[in-house]
Amino acid sequence: MDTIKQLSFFTIDLMKSAINHDENLSGKARELLLQTGKEFDRCKVNNEPTSEIEYLYDTALWLSEQIFTDDEQTESI
Repeated sequence: MDTIKQLSFFTIDLMKSAINHDENLSGKARELLLQTGKEFDRCKVNNEPTSEIEYLYDTALWLSEQIFTDDEQTESI
């Protein structure tokens, strides 16, 4: 399975977990951003198309922001 497909599955699983209000998702969100960023860099270095990974990174960034905001709200309660 290629890396972009794996990262897509990781993103979907993280979204499901966020919808279910699972706990301790910040670490997974950070890992998703890290791995997506690495894949983007790898594509750029190898002169490969980046549109799919850019979209995935933008989605991962948005999802991570949602998770971090939810975590902050939970901690303040």
